[in-house]
Amino acid sequence: MAQNNSTPEKYLQTGDQLRKEGKIEEAIAAYKLALSLNPNSVIAHLKLSESYNNTKKIDTSINYYQQAVKLQPENVNARGKLAHCLMQQGKIIEAIKEYETALTLQGEKPVWLYQQLGDNYLKNGQLDKAKITYEQGRELNPQNPWLQLKSAEVLLELGNAQEALTTYQKAIKIQPTNPQFYLKLAEFYFRRDEVEKALATYNQALENNPDNLQVSAVIYKELAKVAWLKLGDLDAEDAADEKAIKSYFQLLETNPEDVQALQGLVEIYRRRQEFANALTYCQQLIKIQPENSLGYIRKAEVMMDQGDIDGAITNYQQAFEIKLEQPLNLYQKYATLLRGEGRKKQAISSYEKLLESNPPTHIAAFIYKQLGEVYQKYPLTQSGEFAQAEIAFQKAKEKYSQVNDLAVGEMKLLTQEIGEIDSLMLVPYRYAIRLNPHDVLLHKNLAEAAIKYQKWDEAVAALRYALKLEPNQPALSEIDKGLKPLARTSKPKERDKGLEPLAHTSARISKLRETLYEPEKTVSMASKTAKVDLVICIITCEKYQHKQQAIRATWLQEVIKQNITYFFVIGKPSYQSYVEGDILYVNAPDNKKIYQLIQFIYQETSFSHIFKIDDNCYVSIDNLLQCDFAHYDYVRNEVKYKERSPLWYLGKTTEKSIAEYRGDYLETWATGDYSYF
Repeated sequence: MAQNNSTPEKYLQTGDQLRKEGKIEEAIAAYKLALSLNPNSVIAHLKLSESYNNTKKIDTSINYYQQAVKLQPENVNARGKLAHCLMQQGKIIEAIKEYETALTLQGEKPVWLYQQLGDNYLKNGQLDKAKITYEQGRELNPQNPWLQLKSAEVLLELGNAQEALTTYQKAIKIQPTNPQFYLKLAEFYFRRDEVEKALATYNQALENNPDNLQVSAVIYKELAKVAWLKLGDLDAEDAADEKAIKSYFQLLETNPEDVQALQGLVEIYRRRQEFANALTYCQQLIKIQPENSLGYIRKAEVMMDQGDIDGAITNYQQAFEIKLEQPLNLYQKYATLLRGEGRKKQAISSYEKLLESNPPTHIAAFIYKQLGEVYQKYPLTQSGEFAQAEIAFQKAKEKYSQVNDLAVGEMKLLTQEIGEIDSLMLVPYRYAIRLNPHDVLLHKNLAEAAIKYQKWDEAVAALRYALKLEPNQPALSEIDKGLKPLARTSKPKERDKGLEPLAHTSARISKLRETLYEPEKTVSMASKTAKVDLVICIITCEKYQHKQQAIRATWLQEVIKQNITYFFVIGKPSYQSYVEGDILYVNAPDNKKIYQLIQFIYQETSFSHIFKIDDNCYVSIDNLLQCDFAHYDYVRNEVKYKERSPLWYLGKTTEKSIAEYRGDYLETWATGDYSYF
């Protein structure tokens, strides 16, 4: 390639031509020759960066962008492209800093800078900043439909539903044939239970794109979900699924390696519980992209639904081997599987192996926390494992304290995890007491641990129950007297004024916790005397206040008479969960609140069962309490939707030997959608 009298400019031109022809490696060689003749050429650095980015060599691309920025710090384009590469690597904080710097520089700013910075703010959980940045981009170019779309998504997350709707409609007006905009608008209607509008929007997208197989497949797949989840129309679900599957097959005939088509088929067959088909397409994903963890993750999810826990664990492990730095919610799924009955040694071995891989600090902290929770679940004969649990929790806390420069969204999760660590120090002892509630020594050990971590309420409660078991224990009595003045004295911090925190300062939650020490508490019923070790959790959201009022005025009256604890549960990301009246605001988005609810009840109360019910159901309390749920792990009632295999339900739990129960009277306890213990 080298010729006499060649100049850097000629090599750059040659490289550009080679890139147009798709000869990326030859183009890189030409750009390097240009750079050898002019080491300070910003253009050569930028072209090399772009070429390496095209070949997915992101580290090398970043290196050349950084050199270009060093040579020309005021180059807006170079900084923006550098930020984009950092975002590709998941380095959100670093990317945001580069985008922000680029927007402070002199000169005209391209609109894509605002969109990409807004995207990073959104990933980082900084919704207000994302909103402002998208608006700035829209001011520069009001006809950019993608900025309208992004703005709508942020507005929706911020709770400005009406403004979000208007903005979605603006995006469609600008680009009326783009199917993605219709899909987003339909999803908006779907989330608001405006089913007819959602269906109309999907159909409009189909009319606008009659020959687009990809669009047809996605929309029919979504229509099937609407038919199943919202309408309970099994025939409509099957018809839409058939059309979606046919479209995906046609796409695969054209391109057998169409990843989106394969993922769509996995999703459909998984929902339909046709696990063999779902696994077939998962395997094709793995074959096409063996270095991508996505195929293994999808395969693990299908196997979990199928009840093949060992297979799911194996595939998650393979995913981690390919890419250790996965989202924390993926580690949470993995942890849920590992903590199943009889898998504790396997869990400990797997966690230790992950820790040996030197994961990022925030993931290490999370794994130590999970490791501690596994140690605490060993039988009482191995009570030494309680000390191992405490050590693991302490290491988790140390790791969390080292976390810095993380995305705000993930930092919220980690802050919550840190806050849980101190409470988790006591969980091994609580668990031991659940197994043997009449062991005085265990209550004394719990009291000592509670004192160590300044959990005064729990220390007093444990000592009082120990004294109930053995009244002639003067030493315990003296400790109890000394602790009483300290109990219930903690005050909410300024940020919590006006809220009722879900902690020891909450008399209501303390009352729940005291059921641990009063296991024989009963309520009187006309038909029988039943032990009520149950909390009723009514799943709802802010906009359904009319449903909440209807429930309060009807069947909830009987719940109150029976002195059964209940909460309306609403997802609301904040510093911590809190209670206002009879509403429990869970520190999670509305679509992820169930896990956080169950985790709280499990860790902070002694209830053996949660009765989860949706806000469009009517409950017969007398019939509900006839269920002998205390002897079963999982009890379900399904009124509206089509019958699902028990594996679909049992796949959601970690208990291999789980006991499921269905009695003749189950159809009588509630009517509406569905519920379960």
